[in-house]
Amino acid sequence: MSFEQAHRALQSAEIDFTDDLALLRGNDKLQQAIIALNNADISLSAPIIEREFGFPNAFAALRRNPILIEVVLALEKVGCLNKSSWLGIKLKDSLQREILQVIGQKPKPLPHGSITFTDIEALANAGIYKRPGHEDPLYTIDSNPELRQTCAILHRNYCLSRTAFWKFLVPGNQDFIRAIHLLHDTGSLDSSTLQGIRNPKFRHLITTLHRMGALSQESLESIRSEGQKAKHRGKGNQFFHAISILGHLPDLQEDDWASICGDDRTSRQRRKVLCILQDTKAHGTAEPLLTMKSWQQVKASPISQAAIAILDSLNLLSDKTLSKIESEPLSTMLITLYKHRKFSPEVWEAIKNHDKIPELLRGMKTLWNSGIELSSTQIIDLSSRPEPIDAVSKMLLIDSLNKIITSAAHLRRGTQCTIAHHLMARVESESGASLERSVHDTARIASRPTRRWQSRSRLKLGSPNMPEPFQAAESSLEALRKLHKIPDPVWKDTITGTPRKDQVSQFTTYNVMKDALKAEKSRPNAKTANLSQQGTEMTGR
Repeated sequence: MSFEQAHRALQSAEIDFTDDLALLRGNDKLQQAIIALNNADISLSAPIIEREFGFPNAFAALRRNPILIEVVLALEKVGCLNKSSWLGIKLKDSLQREILQVIGQKPKPLPHGSITFTDIEALANAGIYKRPGHEDPLYTIDSNPELRQTCAILHRNYCLSRTAFWKFLVPGNQDFIRAIHLLHDTGSLDSSTLQGIRNPKFRHLITTLHRMGALSQESLESIRSEGQKAKHRGKGNQFFHAISILGHLPDLQEDDWASICGDDRTSRQRRKVLCILQDTKAHGTAEPLLTMKSWQQVKASPISQAAIAILDSLNLLSDKTLSKIESEPLSTMLITLYKHRKFSPEVWEAIKNHDKIPELLRGMKTLWNSGIELSSTQIIDLSSRPEPIDAVSKMLLIDSLNKIITSAAHLRRGTQCTIAHHLMARVESESGASLERSVHDTARIASRPTRRWQSRSRLKLGSPNMPEPFQAAESSLEALRKLHKIPDPVWKDTITGTPRKDQVSQFTTYNVMKDALKAEKSRPNAKTANLSQQGTEMTGR
């Protein structure tokens, strides 16, 4: 029956097969192939020529090519024999063999049109053939539309391979499949990125970038570039690690990528701190310190970033210390001490619970700016004081008075030395407003003119002609002025002014202090003189 059908088909196509009649009669598969082509509305008489090589018609191509015959029959069996597939296979011997390996020698029928020749060609070009213990790949993709779509994507991007198919796609590795689609959607899919997503960490990176709205060729290239730099330095890719860490957070924000992608110091610091928080566990748990809350804190505050890195460097970072440095003043204090090389576990214990961190920090900065270096012991002692401004004020006053005494002694001004000594004894027991008055009194003593031709009213602050004791103590006195926020006009009045009898002055005149000292000495059992007599001040220098 098939011989007659094939015979009629060839006659209808006006093909002369007289010399091959016996061949046709004795070859059932040749007959079936001719019938299959005819049923698929493929012209049997059309020449098959490519680059000056070919056959005058389909029968000539089939008659002595058993592989092509098998391919035609196989394509028909899976519902994929048509003009397009015939055009794709007729002169391609190697492709014909690969197609047979994809479909199999005895293919199971498939509904016409459920599989396209493109699907078959993709599998053939990638060398994806039947494996022991697995269903033929053609039927595998036919039963799984998602797998088929993914294979098509890989084929279009020249990325389909046996390894990708059998190791990742057929087992239904969803994060691998999702990564392929995400890369394809952003135009980032190529053989290199496909190789990368075989690694679960890289797949996680892809989905993380997508969640941040940052998946692109540019972002992947920047990560790759950082990785190459890190490899050259012999270090791990912290950029890659930081992004992957963010992927564990539940709610990523659009600005997360911008926060860590830069090559500036702040971005690099954020990446470093992210890794620190992920690697540090909360006390008594296996949970990392990295949470949405801590990430927002790090992202918003470079000060917090620096504080976390410093605490980690001294093994002080924990959930408790992390909560402490939510206070920006404490973080600033910590960083400042670290820059001055004075931060230590002992200093941290001293400052972490202080009630007046801003005042403590302002006081320390004032001391440093005046040239007074603090030891760790002094910092711990200062941190134990409830009123840090008063404590710093006393330190600066004593420093100023010591300098005044040294300079006055060199000038052989004994009275000035004595007054300064008594004022120093008084300072130890003072606080608040009385300390501020001592600041004015100290400035008044220091600015006492040392030469007969000098007039207090003509003294000019900053001039090299200021009295030597004032110049000696000037840095500490200026620090005191700033510490107590004394306005310039008031300070100038303290140095150059004369008190009015109808007003209470902010300072005590030198002569009043000298007279009070004399009066105190004339009494038996005299104690430390009170040099800052209140009331109407005597006019004097």
